Amino acid sequence: MSTLVWHLTGPRLRGGAPIPSIGVTLVHEGPIAIGQRGLHASRRLIDALSCAPQSAAWIHRVGVEGVEMEHRDKLVARRRTILASYPIDLRRVVRLACECAALGAWCAGLYLPELIEASEQADRGDWGAVSVSAGGAIKAAVSASALAAARDAKAAANSADRAGARASARAALWASAAAANKPPVVEARAVALMTEEIS
Repeated sequence: MSTLVWHLTGPRLRGGAPIPSIGVTLVHEGPIAIGQRGLHASRRLIDALSCAPQSAAWIHRVGVEGVEMEHRDKLVARRRTILASYPIDLRRVVRLACECAALGAWCAGLYLPELIEASEQADRGDWGAVSVSAGGAIKAAVSASALAAARDAKAAANSADRAGARASARAALWASAAAANKPPVVEARAVALMTEEIS
């Protein structure tokens, strides 16, 4: 029975091999060591983001079989099959950072309309406006968790590269999850924002 998990890749797999087509199963022969050898994945999307390569361009929903080792944030298996693939859209990543910051602020009892504006500006790719709106939210925030999330949203907007935006969005996810004390809710929103099939 296959276990459904997440895996992020760049335009190619880490070893340089092409990304297999949907439905094709990769099989690892030989010794397995988590973080070194084998077919890796994460049970939670937020963990997959933290383990992603700097050039991450794709989110894959995969099925794994023969899981041999597992850490808090990743596992390693003998077989991995891509079930669906979604391109990472930088606008969606920045929007996610802004929405997570807004959620963190709301859970801390703050209403920061600048973060709602910033998420709408991210949809348009207006990075300068996102930065200004998120900067306004920083000034308005008084809660430590909401303040950290707003700073991370601003950093995501200021980041010109995918890796920086992904790291900032990940930090905003954790900050808002800490404020909300509800990581599954945040992860569900992350899946919805970062996949193409949900608009």
